[in-house]
Amino acid sequence: SEESVRPSRVHPHEVHGGRAVRRGRPSKRGTSCGFRLGVAVGAVRSPVMGARRRDDRRAARAAKRALDVVGAGAGLVVGAVPMAFVAAAVARSMGRPVLFRQRRPGRDGELFTLYKFRTMRDGPGDDAERLTPLGRWLRSTSLDELPELWNVLRGDMSLVGPRPLLPEYLSRYSP
Repeated sequence: SEESVRPSRVHPHEVHGGRAVRRGRPSKRGTSCGFRLGVAVGAVRSPVMGARRRDDRRAARAAKRALDVVGAGAGLVVGAVPMAFVAAAVARSMGRPVLFRQRRPGRDGELFTLYKFRTMRDGPGDDAERLTPLGRWLRSTSLDELPELWNVLRGDMSLVGPRPLLPEYLSRYSP
């Protein structure tokens, strides 16, 4: 006789031959470790479950975008005064333009313009020679990256996720 398993202890990927198989103990925090409450997901395939998963992904993307907008908006408001001081310091030490612009690939390889405060002088030489003392300090404190909040607010980037690569490195990574 088959041992019956409580559905709350079933992992959706641990269904063998139409029968649920136990996998560890459920998390005390609910479903954070992959356990589902209710019917054993995956034991029976149905189009409704596929639609529910799509809806879950859509809701997760919407929640992440909402977090990005709120976080970037708050960061820009709170960081406005420090950004003004940094912009003035960059303009005084390196001249204009204050912002460094670079094309980077975003979602699906679509290019966007990334904004940062300048940390290097223009001209010949390697990066170490062109890096200014102010630029070194800005990089060590990550203040040079505050303008990227504008990219997050626009939807080009996210607060959580990988750093956008340079376009020439994109072919080295799998999709």
